Amino acid sequence: MQSEKIISLIFVAPVLCFAVVSLSLAAWITPQSSPPQGGIAIPINVSATYQYKAGGLGIGTTETALPSGIILDVNGTMLVTGFQLGTSTTAGNILTSDSYGNGTWQPTSGLTGSGTTNYIPIWTSSTSQGNSIIYQTGGSIGIGTTSPGATLDINGTIRISGGATDRYCLKSGTNGVAYWGSCPSGTPGTNGTNGTNGTNGTCYKGPPGHQGNPGPVGATGNVGS
Repeated sequence: MQSEKIISLIFVAPVLCFAVVSLSLAAWITPQSSPPQGGIAIPINVSATYQYKAGGLGIGTTETALPSGIILDVNGTMLVTGFQLGTSTTAGNILTSDSYGNGTWQPTSGLTGSGTTNYIPIWTSSTSQGNSIIYQTGGSIGIGTTSPGATLDINGTIRISGGATDRYCLKSGTNGVAYWGSCPSGTPGTNGTNGTNGTNGTCYKGPPGHQGNPGPVGATGNVGS
């Protein structure tokens, strides 16, 4: 009896070893026919061997019929390190979806232009952008200046045309909105003080007059008696 067990082990052991080695070396073989009843999930190959599947594939969904033209239906969020959607002959295209959610590469409609940091952009044409005169730094806006010293700093003239009338004053309402309104009447100012009298001028003695001409000789008197 003991001899029979030893003989059995001698034949069985090589067979078991061969089976284990064969299983460990066996490569994934793609199913050669459709699964029975058409609804049984095909096993996923987790090795480095390429696997091909005909027809649509659903991930996170049990929907059996995909819309026409759809071969991959993912119910969830995909995390990928690289992405390629078909081929694009032009670099810089953007991924655009249609009304059904189908994505295609489309040109950027010819949008061009450039800008400078902190400048608010402006449309310089229908397809191009550039710098405006509005500059933002921190929480301040500058118009005509790149060094605003207040929340709004305007280097230039401001015109408020709504309700403007000659010699009106700029007022503010209870909500802080500025508007033009009639100026309040001021209180007449006090009269100014009289000025001090001026000092008398200094009298100057004039130069002596010229000597007059000698007078005529008087008439001869009568002879005495």
